[in-house]
Amino acid sequence: QMNLLQADVVLRPVAEKYNLLEREHQLSRYIFWRYSPEKERMIREAPIKLKKLKIQREPNTYILTITYKDRDPQIAADVANGIADSYLQNIFATRVKETGRLTTSMEQQLMDLKQKMESSHLALMKYQKELGTADPEQKTSVLVAKLQAHSKVDLGPIFAAYLNY
Repeated sequence: QMNLLQADVVLRPVAEKYNLLEREHQLSRYIFWRYSPEKERMIREAPIKLKKLKIQREPNTYILTITYKDRDPQIAADVANGIADSYLQNIFATRVKETGRLTTSMEQQLMDLKQKMESSHLALMKYQKELGTADPEQKTSVLVAKLQAHSKVDLGPIFAAYLNY
């Protein structure tokens, strides 16, 4: 978590909002002398490292302390709070993306299972037709159903007794 708090994706929005590279004199070699535009662009595009940022974990706890030093105490407080907010936004955005990926994956698996179930059902129907089974719950064959339809004798109790035998 401490490394994540110091990651570029967390620090960059805060550093740009408060012009922290200028405040920390990272864009100049001396107070009155600046780098060339190409060198300055390279520094701005490189991962942000804040010299006055300190992140500590309290011993035996999960509490993280974010400290930023600046001449203006309000800027220092705003930067520390901004880093905490940026970190939380990053964590929540990552979780939302991951939930979306997981949902998409689960939807795909569900569609695959549904297709497999439909193909299995069709295969079962074909198999039942080949065996001549009309209704698997009643366990009557097509031949018995035809005999019952053409016969005046009710074969139901006879076959029920036979099936329960």
